[in-house]
Amino acid sequence: MLILALSLALIPGANTSTQYQHSRITTFGLTIQQKQALKEPAAPISAPSTRVEEKPTPTPVPRPEGRTGTERQDVRITFFYCLRTVEVPDDGGGYCTYTATGTAVHPGAAACQESWLGRSFVIVGEDPIRVYTCEDTGSAVQGNHVDIWFYTNGEGWFGFPLKGDGTIVWQS
Repeated sequence: MLILALSLALIPGANTSTQYQHSRITTFGLTIQQKQALKEPAAPISAPSTRVEEKPTPTPVPRPEGRTGTERQDVRITFFYCLRTVEVPDDGGGYCTYTATGTAVHPGAAACQESWLGRSFVIVGEDPIRVYTCEDTGSAVQGNHVDIWFYTNGEGWFGFPLKGDGTIVWQS
């Protein structure tokens, strides 16, 4: 990466901003780095430097209940949805309005136990990695259980292979 950064610095007009650093973590379309790059002005290109700067070790930011964003948890993973597009035996959907926290249902919303409301997580093994947020509750969502919202049941049945027992990593 250092060689690539130095090489880009030698090319007139090359942009070495964070938008060129790739990450597989997305929030439904843009990587976290792409969103950050849109907020920050591009850094001016300076003359190449032979000095190698060491990156400081980041200090973990304390999360609620002392969480650091690396806590893994085994959970039951299911899904709920708005529109039925596939005839399969399920609860019939119809979840098209608002979550328990008052937000409109949307990709990335999850139903979880009430004490988890507001926390975000990723599912281990999902590719591409998506960030989900506990915004809803439900009578069937008890204990270590996350219920992911999809617009259609077809998306849940055929586009989401991680139903059943799985592991999440808390992000907040």
